[in-house]
Amino acid sequence: NLGVVCMRAADWKAAERCFKMAVKLNPKYINAHLNLASTLAATRRISEAILSLERILELSPRHARAKAEIG
Repeated sequence: NLGVVCMRAADWKAAERCFKMAVKLNPKYINAHLNLASTLAATRRISEAILSLERILELSPRHARAKAEIG
């Protein structure tokens, strides 16, 4: 996944674009939401990251990592 490669290279803008495109193409793709949340958190955009995590919980209310990240 190109977004993950961008994350590993700390190319946050490119990673964000990739994950947003993945979410746009498949709004139920939980891993894209999770990676988007991680990317947003890495760039200190916490409120936006929380929105992505909340979307995961709408799709999968028992998602352990999303619950843990939100707190």
